Amino acid sequence: MQLQNAVLNENRVHLQWTDGIQDEFPTIWLLHACSCEACGLSIKGVREQRLTDHPKRPKPIAVDVQNDTLQIDWGLGHHSSYQGPWLRGHRLSSSGRTERFPRPIIWDKDLEIPTSLSYREVTNNHGLHLQKLECIRDLGFVLLYDVSMDSSMIERIPSLIGKRRITNYSIYELKTKPNPEISGDMAVELLPHTDEMYRIDPPAITLFHVIKQSRLGGESTLVDGLRLAQCLEQEHPDVLKTLCEVPARFHRELEEGRHFDLQAPIFRRDGKGRISGIRFNERCMAPVDADPDTAEQFYDAVRHLLEILYSGKETLQIHLDAGDMLIFNNHRLLHGRTRFDPSSGRYVRSVHVDLDEFHSRLRVSLRKANSQNEWMNLGPGATA
Repeated sequence: MQLQNAVLNENRVHLQWTDGIQDEFPTIWLLHACSCEACGLSIKGVREQRLTDHPKRPKPIAVDVQNDTLQIDWGLGHHSSYQGPWLRGHRLSSSGRTERFPRPIIWDKDLEIPTSLSYREVTNNHGLHLQKLECIRDLGFVLLYDVSMDSSMIERIPSLIGKRRITNYSIYELKTKPNPEISGDMAVELLPHTDEMYRIDPPAITLFHVIKQSRLGGESTLVDGLRLAQCLEQEHPDVLKTLCEVPARFHRELEEGRHFDLQAPIFRRDGKGRISGIRFNERCMAPVDADPDTAEQFYDAVRHLLEILYSGKETLQIHLDAGDMLIFNNHRLLHGRTRFDPSSGRYVRSVHVDLDEFHSRLRVSLRKANSQNEWMNLGPGATA
């Protein structure tokens, strides 16, 4: 579709597209979006014009459409150009703004696991690389196979997603140890949880690279946090409301005198009130800081959540072999592991990538593919 014509009506510019869609843009919005040499590029951090430099309701001298581009003459030698695809990707109507919000695929244990992608092919094929990123955005995870079992690979692979984030550990090695610091280093079952939920901004994209798998057990488990919220919304909406409003308390003491203690709701909502993320790990949950009535209400709500979470009815189980990699969104999915044989030498290396770095890589890949989804509203939890 292309721009067909433009009409100036008071302080609005009305646009007609060749597919019949009509839009309107306030003149102040268009003036603010101008990227001419005099105004500067806000995306480069060099915006020269201040909003207070202009009238509240600027009135252009003329508007026109030429070669799928909106041309505006503001007078005094100031001209602006807006390309049709850019305007289409920034429609201000309700339908236009809705199109820019991600539409996650919510799943349960019956999800047909997407076909694993070859690491070698993903690194050499932009289409497959984009498919991988979109899978993380829409489903919350992706599987790669044919990853070299060289342990140093975990240092290079994050570059396909974004810059590596260092939190408690630069690279964590999950394997049985004589004196384990965390449950992940034991051979016991790990119930579904999110990592480092005691941080204001927990690490988002997590990569698990299997170097050696157990002969028995050690299956990876995933639960969609959006599905948990969906179940609660259908069966106990009051419970979901409590878990969205009453802050849980998570804490953790680490070596070198480091002490984390955070209060935040278990479920997060976005600006439209939709569930956009979850943080939860019962092992690190401290007593709630609330009045007695609210405390009882909170623990009742958590009990409802755990009945669903620990029932296994929503748990997807995935077998990973040596050379496989699981990449998932820690802000959306809870992950765990079945019990395994401690003598097997199971060995997994793990690193993290920040959510905004992942979104950056996704936008760049979408731009290369000439996709209007480049302008998708990827805020916190937008992969959710």
